[in-house]
Amino acid sequence: MLTGIFTDLNYRRIARRMEGTTAATTTTAPLFSETSDFPVEKVRLQVALPLLGVVILGVIPYGWVLSQGVPLYVPLILQGVIGFCGTGCVNILSALLVDFFPEQPSTASAAANLVRCWLSAVLTAVLQFLISGMGRGWCFTFFGLVVLAASPLLCATYWRGMKWRTRKINHAKPDEEEIRLAEREHCATTTESKDGPES
Repeated sequence: MLTGIFTDLNYRRIARRMEGTTAATTTTAPLFSETSDFPVEKVRLQVALPLLGVVILGVIPYGWVLSQGVPLYVPLILQGVIGFCGTGCVNILSALLVDFFPEQPSTASAAANLVRCWLSAVLTAVLQFLISGMGRGWCFTFFGLVVLAASPLLCATYWRGMKWRTRKINHAKPDEEEIRLAEREHCATTTESKDGPES
């Protein structure tokens, strides 16, 4: 809920900054598959990346807090912060994935959920072994470092995602010469069917 509000506010801020675009006159996001000049990646990731940073900064001390036996409210507060920011980040990235594939939103969401559930199942299966072998502190430090190591992928999407999306849109558009040839063939076929076979 809050992440959606922040994303909408960020969208309006960037839309106001982009004078002369169709996006600047709307209050909701356009079809990004048809609008290659609006930086939807930056709109989404400017909210998601700080949340991801909070997740990393929350996961690493969480394990050490558990290993030190501090009062229960401390890990519970960390759990709340990690859960809120992690869920918000996942929701924003799911929306961005649908923005990238608006013609197949169900397929994109299902693929993302499938991969996420597989990774969760694998992590659940090995979690106790990791805690037993590394200890709580180093185990959650390892998780935080894994997320940190994967974050450059989001940074690459932030900086180059618009170019990749524009290339995808242009590649999907039919070539003008192909359109002309198809129109000629259609006209020729229509003319033949009207004239009928020669006697």
